[in-house]
Amino acid sequence: MFTTVSIILGILSGCSPNSTQINTDITEEIDYSSLEFRDDGLWYEIGENEPFTGKAVRFHENGMRCWSTQLKDGIPKGRVLQWDEEGNAIWP
Repeated sequence: MFTTVSIILGILSGCSPNSTQINTDITEEIDYSSLEFRDDGLWYEIGENEPFTGKAVRFHENGMRCWSTQLKDGIPKGRVLQWDEEGNAIWP
């Protein structure tokens, strides 16, 4: 599980020079398991034809947020934010 999460977080975090900017206009939020990474290098909601724009989130088993990141047109934008099981921010 740790390896899978690490890979997903690495992919979603992005490496662009603007990766520290967060777009506050993004309001749609979706569980990360509803997204898929396709051969064109973009993230899509499963079953959709347009790249995803919104916030991808994952939750701890207790329902608290584990991490979130924003995507615009299928490309990660900004930082991955992480929380522990009690809801305390642990990254960044």
